[in-house]
Amino acid sequence: MPYYQSKRIFFAVAALIALLAGACRPEEAPPVQVLSVTLPADEVVMLVTETATAAPPSRTPTLTPTATETSTPTRTATPSATPSITPSATITATPSVTPSITPTPSLTATPTPQLFTDHFSLHRPIPPAANDLIDRVYPYGGTQRGVLQVHTGSDFPASRFTPVLAADDGIVIFAGDDRGQTIGRHPDYYGNLVIIEHDTRPPEGRTFSTLYGHLEDVAVRLGERVTQGQQIGRVGATGVAFGPHLHFEVRVGNPFSFFDTRNPDLYLYPQPDTAMIVGLVTDTNGERVPEVPVLIRRVGGNTTFETYTYANNTVNSSNAWGENFVRGDIRPGDYEIIITTYWGQNVFRETVTLDAANATWIEAVIPPDLQFWPDLNPQAAEQVETETPTPTAESFG
Repeated sequence: MPYYQSKRIFFAVAALIALLAGACRPEEAPPVQVLSVTLPADEVVMLVTETATAAPPSRTPTLTPTATETSTPTRTATPSATPSITPSATITATPSVTPSITPTPSLTATPTPQLFTDHFSLHRPIPPAANDLIDRVYPYGGTQRGVLQVHTGSDFPASRFTPVLAADDGIVIFAGDDRGQTIGRHPDYYGNLVIIEHDTRPPEGRTFSTLYGHLEDVAVRLGERVTQGQQIGRVGATGVAFGPHLHFEVRVGNPFSFFDTRNPDLYLYPQPDTAMIVGLVTDTNGERVPEVPVLIRRVGGNTTFETYTYANNTVNSSNAWGENFVRGDIRPGDYEIIITTYWGQNVFRETVTLDAANATWIEAVIPPDLQFWPDLNPQAAEQVETETPTPTAESFG
């Protein structure tokens, strides 16, 4: 074989060997890019099998809520103008029974039965369906055991907007608010009110009027003639009032005088099938004893009523009765009349029979200078409270 042919064969074989050697060598991996991320200590890190291509996570800031200022509503002043409304209906409260008032004889001068009958001439100023019972917690002449001022009327705890009715026929001599005139202890005492001067005269023979206070609004005008049962306004809480109710007063004499009131219990028509007790508590010196708690306990039962003698001369007795305490709306039956000092000493106890449609008179004479209310000695008060718990008074028997 010629030399140049053998050399060509050699180079061909060498090239073939080199090609085979390159095909069998393993492929080198491409260089890996290292990503260095520094995370906050409280971040959660999730491990993955593939290289992350996203940018480093950024921590989402936590928003601090901004306090929202709450606006306080501005109290709207009551307009001075008297609202004028037209009553939607005239409600007439017709009593179902005519009481025959027979006084129980006592050691004092007893007025004639006719005087008693004349007293009970007014109808309830609240419709029967709306609870026309008098609230006994704060009675006429009472102070709620020294907490409040002497009460010059009777309260009817009716709800707001309950119709208020004229207690008898008469002429409206005041209708509006008392912010510009002193009819109570001070101006704006009764708020919206109506005063009616009645055609009838009480046994005293003087001007006879009724006052309706704390009204939501007034439905009559000055000088208007009204009839018994006519709506004259609605129950509210204007003036000095702790909540919606009707403050009802009887005034004998000056209808605009705060000091000419009488106990409404002696002038309002009694509830059907109820009795009343009227009395006087004096000491052995003949002096009237103020703010004496009088318990009226049903014999053989658990019913106990509580009332108090008048606190002071801010209020007045009826000229015919001369009383210093009254409790009406009592179911007929036998009752014990009990007067007990703060220390638990019974100073008066007597059993009486209360008849329906009848007012029973009782007079109690007790020793002078007795204590009926707690003093400033807390240990003594605690001792008495433990020994002689006060019975729960009820409003109706």
